[in-house]
Amino acid sequence: MPIVNLTAFTDGVAADPGTAEGNFYTPSSSGVGSLEIINGHLDALNNGGLWDFKREQIQHGALSSGKAIGGNTNLDYFGDAFLGWDIGTESASAAEADKFYKAIPGASMTFFLPYSPELLVLSWGIFVAAKPDKYDPTATNGSTLADAYFADNYGAVIRAYLDGSRIDRKYFPVPPKGLAASDGLGNWDRTWSSFYLVENPSAGWHNVTLRAIVPPMTVHGGATNYERPNNQLRVRTRHMDYVYFR
Repeated sequence: MPIVNLTAFTDGVAADPGTAEGNFYTPSSSGVGSLEIINGHLDALNNGGLWDFKREQIQHGALSSGKAIGGNTNLDYFGDAFLGWDIGTESASAAEADKFYKAIPGASMTFFLPYSPELLVLSWGIFVAAKPDKYDPTATNGSTLADAYFADNYGAVIRAYLDGSRIDRKYFPVPPKGLAASDGLGNWDRTWSSFYLVENPSAGWHNVTLRAIVPPMTVHGGATNYERPNNQLRVRTRHMDYVYFR
C-alpha cells in the first residue's frame, strides 16, 4: 500500500500537535493514515515490481510462530482419584464427566495468538500404559476376576481439549496390559501421536490440554460394579506443540 494519505497543514495556521503526531504514527489495519505504513503494511506495490521480498525483509515471527513443551518423568494416576465417575455419567453428560478428568502436566499449555491466523496446528505425543486391579473382593482364596476390565476392554481414557471443550473424536482408549494374546491387544505400552487443525482461530489467549481418567470400578459378570481404587495409568509425555501461520 504505497499511497499514504497524510493530513495537510495550512501556512500561517497553528498546527494541531495531535494531528502532526498522527501523521507519523497512527496505528490502523491498513497503515495508510500515517507513516506507520512501514510497520508491516508494505507490499509489492511499494517496490514497483523491481525486486522480490526475501526472508531478510520479513520480521521474525511476523508470518508464523509456535512453541513446544514436554515432560521427562513418569506420571501415575490411580482409580481412587476418580471415584464418582462411571460409564453412566460419561454417557449422560459430557460436562459432568469432564469434571472428573485430570490434566496431564507436560501435555497441557496456555498460549497467546497476537492475531487471528489462517491456520493453527496442535500436535502431541505421549506414552501410556494401563494396569487394572484384578483382585476379586468376593473371593476368599485370593483369586482374580475373570473379567477385570471396565467396559470394552479399556483401562483408561485420554481426551484432548481446546479452550475447555472436548475436541471432537480426539480421544484414546488405553487397552490394559495383561489381556490374553488372543485378543490382539497384548502386554505393551501404547503411543498416542495425533494432531488437530483449527482454521482462523480468534486472537487472544487459548489453552490446549490432554486429560486422563482411570475408571475407578470394574464390571464383573456384566452387572456388579466393584470399586477399583488401585487401577493404574502411567503416562510419559513426549511433546505438546502448537504452531500458527498467518
